[in-house]
Amino acid sequence: MHAAIHKTDDGYEATYERLLKHPPAKVWRAITDPERVKDWFVRTELEPRVGGRYVEHHDHVGVSMEGTITRFDPPRAFEHTWWGQTPAGERDPRILWEIHPHGEGSRLVMTYRFPSLDGAHMAMAGWHICIDVLVAVLDGENPAAHLPPQGSFADGKFTVQIPGEGLWSRREALEAEYADNVAAQARHGDAA
Repeated sequence: MHAAIHKTDDGYEATYERLLKHPPAKVWRAITDPERVKDWFVRTELEPRVGGRYVEHHDHVGVSMEGTITRFDPPRAFEHTWWGQTPAGERDPRILWEIHPHGEGSRLVMTYRFPSLDGAHMAMAGWHICIDVLVAVLDGENPAAHLPPQGSFADGKFTVQIPGEGLWSRREALEAEYADNVAAQARHGDAA
């Protein structure tokens, strides 16, 4: 399911929703325990408290990024700043994970908040795949079946040297789909 894009007072947000067959506590551990996060995302470090450090080590592209935890409410909500490369005067991008009980499982809502549409389609496609890999790993799939592309990241551009595998093999197609959605948002200003 693709993210819905909406204009906000200070930028944009993309909201992803997934229904999971796993209880909130298990989903919470998967998104906040660094030993579990690395199975579906990247190696992370986090201080589990508001104001704590959040570090992503994107070893597949040779980049580490540091953010700050802005909300930590186990097992319901976890928010942190993301990448932190915004121009002066703009709000840092943020990632908010919300977990709601849903029957025997959970409803996971991830909201990506960002200041401008520039390059948003790439981040949105990446988060789409990360969430799909999270679901696959929670469902028991081997994380090695869904390896991200290897490459380099410089001047805001990712250059692929080794294509991704499994769910990551869809990255380019998803980027194109999200580019169309972002373009529609830019033209019309309404939800895409």
